[in-house]
Amino acid sequence: MPEDDRWFEAEGGRELVRLLTAEGVSPWVEGLTREHLVRGDLRRAARTGLRGAVLDAADMVEDLRSGDAYRDQVDDLAVRHVPLPTAMRAVLVRDARTACDDLMEVHERTGGADGLVSLALPPALVDDPATALAEARAVYRAVDRPNLLVALPGTGRAPEVLRGCLARGIGAHAVGVYSPERHGRVLTACAAGMGEALEAGHAPGDLRALVSLCLAHLDRAAAGMPGAPGRSAGSSLGVAVARLAFRAHEERLSGREWAELTARGAAPPRLMWYCRPSPDAGVSADHYVSAVVGWRTVTAMAPGAFVAAARGGRVSGDTLLGTHVQARAELARLAGGEDADAALGDLEERYTRSRARRWERALEALAERMEGASGAAR
Repeated sequence: MPEDDRWFEAEGGRELVRLLTAEGVSPWVEGLTREHLVRGDLRRAARTGLRGAVLDAADMVEDLRSGDAYRDQVDDLAVRHVPLPTAMRAVLVRDARTACDDLMEVHERTGGADGLVSLALPPALVDDPATALAEARAVYRAVDRPNLLVALPGTGRAPEVLRGCLARGIGAHAVGVYSPERHGRVLTACAAGMGEALEAGHAPGDLRALVSLCLAHLDRAAAGMPGAPGRSAGSSLGVAVARLAFRAHEERLSGREWAELTARGAAPPRLMWYCRPSPDAGVSADHYVSAVVGWRTVTAMAPGAFVAAARGGRVSGDTLLGTHVQARAELARLAGGEDADAALGDLEERYTRSRARRWERALEALAERMEGASGAAR
Protein backbone atom coordinates (compact mmCIF):
# COMPACT_ATOMS: atom_id res chain seq x y z
CA MET A 1 0.00 0.00 0.00
CA PRO A 2 1.17 3.60 -0.44
CA GLU A 3 3.83 4.51 2.10
CA ASP A 4 2.92 8.15 2.49
CA ASP A 5 -0.30 9.78 1.31
CA ARG A 6 1.48 13.04 0.56
CA TRP A 7 5.01 11.84 -0.21
CA PHE A 8 5.38 14.27 -3.13
CA GLU A 9 4.78 17.18 -0.74
CA ALA A 10 7.38 16.06 1.80
CA GLU A 11 9.17 18.88 3.58
CA GLY A 12 12.32 19.63 1.62
CA GLY A 13 11.05 17.69 -1.40
CA ARG A 14 10.92 20.61 -3.81
CA GLU A 15 14.39 21.71 -2.75
CA LEU A 16 15.75 18.20 -3.21
CA VAL A 17 14.30 18.05 -6.71
CA ARG A 18 15.69 21.49 -7.52
CA LEU A 19 19.18 20.58 -6.33
CA LEU A 20 19.24 17.31 -8.23
CA THR A 21 17.97 18.92 -11.41
CA ALA A 22 20.58 21.68 -11.13
CA GLU A 23 23.27 18.98 -11.13
CA GLY A 24 21.88 17.37 -14.29
CA VAL A 25 20.12 14.56 -12.40
CA SER A 26 16.58 13.56 -13.37
CA PRO A 27 14.56 12.62 -10.25
CA TRP A 28 12.17 9.74 -10.89
CA VAL A 29 9.75 7.85 -8.69
CA GLU A 30 9.51 4.07 -8.49
CA GLY A 31 7.44 1.62 -6.48
CA LEU A 32 4.10 3.12 -7.54
CA THR A 33 0.82 1.22 -7.52
CA ARG A 34 -2.55 2.04 -9.05
CA GLU A 35 -3.68 3.64 -5.82
CA HIS A 36 -0.93 6.23 -6.22
CA LEU A 37 -2.01 6.84 -9.81
CA VAL A 38 -5.73 7.02 -9.11
CA ARG A 39 -5.08 9.48 -6.32
CA GLY A 40 -3.14 11.68 -8.74
CA ASP A 41 0.19 11.42 -6.92
CA LEU A 42 2.31 11.16 -10.06
CA ARG A 43 0.49 13.98 -11.83
CA ARG A 44 1.03 16.30 -8.85
CA ALA A 45 4.61 15.12 -8.37
CA ALA A 46 5.36 16.03 -11.98
CA ARG A 47 4.29 19.59 -11.20
CA THR A 48 6.89 19.74 -8.41
CA GLY A 49 9.68 18.60 -10.75
CA LEU A 50 9.63 14.77 -10.77
CA ARG A 51 10.58 13.68 -14.27
CA GLY A 52 9.85 9.99 -14.70
CA ALA A 53 8.41 6.81 -13.21
CA VAL A 54 9.16 3.10 -12.92
CA LEU A 55 6.34 0.55 -12.77
CA ASP A 56 6.88 -3.08 -11.81
CA ALA A 57 4.36 -5.78 -10.90
CA ALA A 58 6.71 -6.81 -8.09
CA ASP A 59 5.83 -3.57 -6.27
CA MET A 60 2.08 -4.18 -6.56
CA VAL A 61 1.69 -7.45 -4.65
CA GLU A 62 -0.23 -6.13 -1.65
CA ASP A 63 -2.48 -3.91 -3.73
CA LEU A 64 -3.17 -6.72 -6.19
CA ARG A 65 -4.08 -9.01 -3.31
CA SER A 66 -6.34 -6.73 -1.31
CA GLY A 67 -6.36 -3.12 -2.52
CA ASP A 68 -9.46 -1.40 -3.86
CA ALA A 69 -7.91 0.28 -6.89
CA TYR A 70 -7.55 -2.93 -8.93
CA ARG A 71 -10.90 -4.47 -7.95
CA ASP A 72 -13.09 -3.54 -10.92
CA GLN A 73 -10.54 -4.49 -13.56
CA VAL A 74 -9.55 -7.75 -11.84
CA ASP A 75 -13.21 -8.71 -11.40
CA ASP A 76 -13.81 -8.12 -15.09
CA LEU A 77 -10.76 -10.16 -16.08
CA ALA A 78 -11.84 -12.97 -13.78
CA VAL A 79 -15.40 -13.34 -15.03
CA ARG A 80 -14.13 -13.38 -18.61
CA HIS A 81 -11.63 -16.14 -17.68
CA VAL A 82 -8.69 -14.19 -19.08
CA PRO A 83 -5.45 -16.24 -18.79
CA LEU A 84 -3.23 -15.09 -15.93
CA PRO A 85 -0.27 -13.75 -17.98
CA THR A 86 -2.67 -11.83 -20.24
CA ALA A 87 -4.49 -10.46 -17.20
CA MET A 88 -1.22 -9.25 -15.68
CA ARG A 89 -0.34 -7.54 -18.94
CA ALA A 90 -3.75 -5.82 -18.99
CA VAL A 91 -3.29 -4.55 -15.42
CA LEU A 92 0.18 -3.20 -16.14
CA VAL A 93 -0.83 -1.65 -19.46
CA ARG A 94 -3.60 0.34 -17.79
CA ASP A 95 -1.25 1.63 -15.10
CA ALA A 96 1.45 2.45 -17.66
CA ARG A 97 -0.97 4.37 -19.87
CA THR A 98 -2.10 6.47 -16.90
CA ALA A 99 1.48 7.15 -15.84
CA CYS A 100 2.51 8.08 -19.39
CA ASP A 101 -0.39 10.54 -19.62
CA ASP A 102 0.52 12.04 -16.25
CA LEU A 103 4.06 12.67 -17.50
CA MET A 104 3.28 13.62 -21.09
CA GLU A 105 3.65 17.35 -20.49
CA VAL A 106 7.13 16.76 -19.05
CA HIS A 107 7.95 14.54 -22.02
CA GLU A 108 6.93 17.19 -24.51
CA ARG A 109 8.58 20.05 -22.62
CA THR A 110 11.94 18.23 -22.44
CA GLY A 111 11.90 17.12 -26.06
CA GLY A 112 11.50 13.49 -25.06
CA ALA A 113 14.50 13.42 -22.72
CA ASP A 114 12.29 13.00 -19.65
CA GLY A 115 8.67 12.35 -18.81
CA LEU A 116 9.34 8.67 -19.45
CA VAL A 117 7.72 5.62 -17.86
CA SER A 118 9.63 2.36 -17.51
CA LEU A 119 7.41 -0.72 -17.40
CA ALA A 120 8.92 -4.07 -16.36
CA LEU A 121 8.35 -7.12 -18.53
CA PRO A 122 8.38 -10.64 -16.99
CA PRO A 123 12.02 -11.15 -15.91
CA ALA A 124 12.04 -14.80 -17.00
CA LEU A 125 11.98 -13.63 -20.62
CA VAL A 126 15.67 -12.65 -20.54
CA ASP A 127 16.62 -16.06 -21.95
CA ASP A 128 13.96 -16.10 -24.67
CA PRO A 129 14.65 -13.12 -26.97
CA ALA A 130 11.94 -13.91 -29.52
CA THR A 131 9.19 -14.14 -26.91
CA ALA A 132 10.54 -11.15 -25.00
CA LEU A 133 10.57 -9.00 -28.12
CA ALA A 134 7.06 -10.11 -29.03
CA GLU A 135 5.89 -9.21 -25.51
CA ALA A 136 7.64 -5.84 -25.69
CA ARG A 137 5.94 -5.05 -29.00
CA ALA A 138 2.54 -6.15 -27.68
CA VAL A 139 2.89 -4.02 -24.55
CA TYR A 140 4.16 -1.01 -26.48
CA ARG A 141 1.24 -1.19 -28.91
CA ALA A 142 -1.27 -1.64 -26.09
CA VAL A 143 0.00 1.33 -24.07
CA ASP A 144 0.24 3.39 -27.25
CA ARG A 145 2.25 6.23 -25.76
CA PRO A 146 5.59 7.57 -27.06
CA ASN A 147 7.07 7.99 -23.57
CA LEU A 148 7.05 4.30 -22.64
CA LEU A 149 10.19 2.23 -22.02
CA VAL A 150 10.12 -1.55 -21.58
CA ALA A 151 12.39 -2.99 -18.90
CA LEU A 152 14.17 -6.32 -18.45
CA PRO A 153 17.07 -7.47 -16.28
CA GLY A 154 20.31 -6.95 -18.20
CA THR A 155 21.44 -10.56 -17.83
CA GLY A 156 21.03 -13.59 -20.08
CA ARG A 157 20.23 -12.69 -23.67
CA ALA A 158 18.66 -9.37 -22.71
CA PRO A 159 21.07 -7.35 -24.90
CA GLU A 160 19.48 -9.01 -27.95
CA VAL A 161 16.06 -7.89 -26.75
CA LEU A 162 17.28 -4.35 -26.05
CA ARG A 163 18.72 -4.14 -29.54
CA GLY A 164 15.51 -5.44 -31.09
CA CYS A 165 13.35 -3.01 -29.15
CA LEU A 166 15.41 0.04 -30.04
CA ALA A 167 15.64 -1.03 -33.68
CA ARG A 168 11.83 -0.88 -33.74
CA GLY A 169 11.66 2.50 -32.03
CA ILE A 170 10.72 1.09 -28.62
CA GLY A 171 12.51 2.64 -25.66
CA ALA A 172 14.44 0.10 -23.57
CA HIS A 173 15.68 -0.21 -19.98
CA ALA A 174 18.30 -2.73 -18.80
CA VAL A 175 17.96 -3.32 -15.05
CA GLY A 176 20.56 -4.61 -12.60
CA VAL A 177 23.70 -4.17 -14.73
CA TYR A 178 26.73 -4.33 -12.40
CA SER A 179 29.72 -5.88 -14.15
CA PRO A 180 31.90 -4.07 -16.71
CA GLU A 181 31.49 -6.96 -19.18
CA ARG A 182 27.70 -6.82 -18.98
CA HIS A 183 27.69 -3.02 -19.16
CA GLY A 184 29.74 -3.14 -22.34
CA ARG A 185 27.40 -5.69 -23.94
CA VAL A 186 24.36 -3.59 -23.09
CA LEU A 187 25.85 -0.40 -24.53
CA THR A 188 26.92 -2.23 -27.69
CA ALA A 189 23.38 -3.57 -28.10
CA CYS A 190 21.92 -0.10 -27.57
CA ALA A 191 24.24 1.40 -30.17
CA ALA A 192 23.39 -1.30 -32.70
CA GLY A 193 19.65 -0.96 -32.09
CA MET A 194 19.69 2.81 -32.38
CA GLY A 195 21.76 2.61 -35.55
CA GLU A 196 19.23 0.21 -37.10
CA ALA A 197 16.35 2.44 -36.03
CA LEU A 198 17.91 5.49 -37.63
CA GLU A 199 18.49 3.56 -40.86
CA ALA A 200 14.83 2.51 -40.78
CA GLY A 201 13.73 6.14 -40.52
CA HIS A 202 12.79 6.38 -36.85
CA ALA A 203 13.11 9.87 -35.37
CA PRO A 204 16.24 10.22 -33.22
CA GLY A 205 14.22 11.80 -30.41
CA ASP A 206 12.15 8.62 -30.07
CA LEU A 207 15.17 6.47 -29.17
CA ARG A 208 15.65 6.38 -25.39
CA ALA A 209 17.51 3.88 -23.22
CA LEU A 210 18.40 3.43 -19.56
CA VAL A 211 20.91 1.23 -17.77
CA SER A 212 20.23 0.89 -14.06
CA LEU A 213 21.76 -0.41 -10.84
CA CYS A 214 19.93 -1.33 -7.64
CA LEU A 215 22.25 0.05 -4.95
CA ALA A 216 20.49 -1.55 -1.98
CA HIS A 217 20.74 -5.02 -3.54
CA LEU A 218 24.49 -4.58 -3.86
CA ASP A 219 24.87 -3.50 -0.26
CA ARG A 220 22.78 -6.37 1.05
CA ALA A 221 24.96 -8.75 -0.94
CA ALA A 222 28.15 -7.09 0.32
CA ALA A 223 27.59 -8.59 3.77
CA GLY A 224 28.60 -11.97 2.33
CA MET A 225 31.76 -10.77 0.58
CA PRO A 226 35.17 -11.67 2.07
CA GLY A 227 36.09 -8.09 2.91
CA ALA A 228 32.80 -7.27 4.64
CA PRO A 229 33.96 -7.71 8.28
CA GLY A 230 35.12 -4.41 9.68
CA ARG A 231 33.56 -2.41 6.87
CA SER A 232 34.15 1.27 7.54
CA ALA A 233 31.24 3.49 8.45
CA GLY A 234 29.63 4.99 5.39
CA SER A 235 31.30 2.59 2.93
CA SER A 236 28.95 1.14 0.36
CA LEU A 237 29.39 -1.47 -2.34
CA GLY A 238 26.43 0.05 -4.13
CA VAL A 239 28.01 3.48 -4.27
CA ALA A 240 31.41 2.07 -5.28
CA VAL A 241 29.90 0.10 -8.17
CA ALA A 242 27.83 3.13 -9.22
CA ARG A 243 30.96 5.27 -9.38
CA LEU A 244 32.82 2.67 -11.43
CA ALA A 245 29.83 2.29 -13.73
CA PHE A 246 29.68 6.05 -14.25
CA ARG A 247 33.35 6.12 -15.25
CA ALA A 248 33.00 3.16 -17.62
CA HIS A 249 29.80 4.59 -19.07
CA GLU A 250 31.37 7.97 -19.83
CA GLU A 251 34.47 6.38 -21.36
CA ARG A 252 32.41 4.13 -23.60
CA LEU A 253 30.13 6.95 -24.74
CA SER A 254 33.13 9.10 -25.68
CA GLY A 255 34.15 6.62 -28.39
CA ARG A 256 33.65 6.90 -32.13
CA GLU A 257 30.58 4.64 -32.21
CA TRP A 258 28.53 6.92 -29.98
CA ALA A 259 30.01 10.09 -31.43
CA GLU A 260 28.56 9.10 -34.82
CA LEU A 261 25.17 8.24 -33.33
CA THR A 262 24.91 11.47 -31.34
CA ALA A 263 25.92 13.42 -34.46
CA ARG A 264 22.83 11.89 -36.08
CA GLY A 265 20.68 13.07 -33.18
CA ALA A 266 20.48 9.90 -31.05
CA ALA A 267 20.59 10.32 -27.26
CA PRO A 268 23.07 7.99 -25.50
CA PRO A 269 21.68 5.75 -22.74
CA ARG A 270 21.53 7.24 -19.27
CA LEU A 271 22.52 5.60 -16.02
CA MET A 272 19.83 5.18 -13.36
CA TRP A 273 20.32 4.49 -9.66
CA TYR A 274 17.59 2.82 -7.60
CA CYS A 275 17.92 4.56 -4.24
CA ARG A 276 15.82 2.54 -1.84
CA PRO A 277 17.39 2.31 1.63
CA SER A 278 19.35 -0.76 2.75
CA PRO A 279 18.69 -0.96 6.51
CA ASP A 280 20.52 -4.28 6.87
CA ALA A 281 23.65 -2.65 5.51
CA GLY A 282 23.12 0.58 7.45
CA VAL A 283 22.73 2.70 4.32
CA SER A 284 19.90 5.24 4.12
CA ALA A 285 18.07 6.52 1.06
CA ASP A 286 19.40 10.05 1.55
CA HIS A 287 22.97 8.68 1.63
CA TYR A 288 22.47 7.03 -1.75
CA VAL A 289 20.84 10.10 -3.25
CA SER A 290 23.67 12.42 -2.19
CA ALA A 291 26.46 9.94 -3.04
CA VAL A 292 25.55 9.32 -6.70
CA VAL A 293 25.08 12.80 -8.16
CA GLY A 294 26.25 13.11 -11.74
CA TRP A 295 25.35 14.82 -14.99
CA ARG A 296 22.82 13.02 -17.23
CA THR A 297 21.98 10.39 -14.62
CA VAL A 298 18.62 9.39 -13.16
CA THR A 299 17.87 8.93 -9.46
CA ALA A 300 14.82 6.75 -8.80
CA MET A 301 13.21 6.84 -5.34
CA ALA A 302 10.21 5.02 -3.93
CA PRO A 303 7.73 7.30 -2.10
CA GLY A 304 9.16 6.43 1.32
CA ALA A 305 12.73 6.92 0.09
CA PHE A 306 11.77 10.27 -1.39
CA VAL A 307 10.48 11.40 1.99
CA ALA A 308 13.69 10.24 3.72
CA ALA A 309 15.94 11.86 1.11
CA ALA A 310 13.97 15.11 1.28
CA ARG A 311 14.59 15.24 5.02
CA GLY A 312 18.29 14.46 4.53
CA GLY A 313 18.80 17.25 2.00
CA ARG A 314 22.56 16.84 1.53
CA VAL A 315 22.89 17.23 -2.24
CA SER A 316 25.82 19.58 -2.77
CA GLY A 317 27.42 18.99 -6.15
CA ASP A 318 28.76 16.19 -8.33
CA THR A 319 29.95 13.12 -6.41
CA LEU A 320 30.83 10.81 -9.32
CA LEU A 321 33.52 12.53 -11.39
CA GLY A 322 37.04 11.46 -10.45
CA THR A 323 35.94 8.93 -7.83
CA HIS A 324 36.65 5.73 -9.75
CA VAL A 325 40.11 5.06 -8.31
CA GLN A 326 38.84 5.10 -4.73
CA ALA A 327 35.80 3.09 -5.77
CA ARG A 328 37.96 0.41 -7.40
CA ALA A 329 40.02 0.13 -4.20
CA GLU A 330 36.83 -0.24 -2.14
CA LEU A 331 35.54 -2.96 -4.45
CA ALA A 332 38.86 -4.82 -4.32
CA ARG A 333 38.85 -4.64 -0.52
CA LEU A 334 35.34 -6.01 -0.27
CA ALA A 335 36.20 -8.80 -2.73
CA GLY A 336 39.06 -9.83 -0.40
CA GLY A 337 41.42 -10.82 -3.20
CA GLU A 338 38.78 -12.59 -5.27
CA ASP A 339 37.91 -11.58 -8.83
CA ALA A 340 35.74 -8.51 -8.21
CA ASP A 341 34.32 -8.43 -11.75
CA ALA A 342 33.29 -12.08 -11.49
CA ALA A 343 31.63 -11.34 -8.15
CA LEU A 344 29.63 -8.54 -9.78
CA GLY A 345 28.57 -10.88 -12.56
CA ASP A 346 27.31 -13.33 -9.95
CA LEU A 347 25.38 -10.53 -8.22
CA GLU A 348 23.71 -9.67 -11.54
CA GLU A 349 22.45 -13.24 -11.87
CA ARG A 350 21.24 -13.27 -8.27
CA TYR A 351 19.40 -10.00 -8.81
CA THR A 352 17.66 -11.39 -11.89
CA ARG A 353 16.55 -14.47 -9.95
CA SER A 354 15.29 -12.24 -7.15
CA ARG A 355 13.24 -10.17 -9.61
CA ALA A 356 11.80 -13.35 -11.11
CA ARG A 357 10.70 -14.56 -7.67
CA ARG A 358 9.06 -11.22 -6.90
CA TRP A 359 7.26 -11.31 -10.25
CA GLU A 360 5.96 -14.80 -9.45
CA ARG A 361 4.60 -13.53 -6.15
CA ALA A 362 2.76 -10.79 -8.04
CA LEU A 363 1.25 -13.38 -10.38
CA GLU A 364 0.19 -15.46 -7.38
CA ALA A 365 -1.46 -12.43 -5.79
CA LEU A 366 -3.35 -11.66 -9.00
CA ALA A 367 -4.38 -15.31 -9.35
CA GLU A 368 -5.77 -15.33 -5.79
CA ARG A 369 -7.73 -12.16 -6.46
CA MET A 370 -9.12 -13.48 -9.73
CA GLU A 371 -10.11 -16.80 -8.14
CA GLY A 372 -11.93 -14.92 -5.40
CA ALA A 373 -13.75 -12.80 -7.95
CA SER A 374 -14.72 -15.86 -10.01
CA GLY A 375 -16.07 -17.59 -6.93
CA ALA A 376 -18.14 -14.57 -5.95
CA ALA A 377 -19.60 -14.36 -9.47
CA ARG A 378 -20.84 -17.97 -9.44
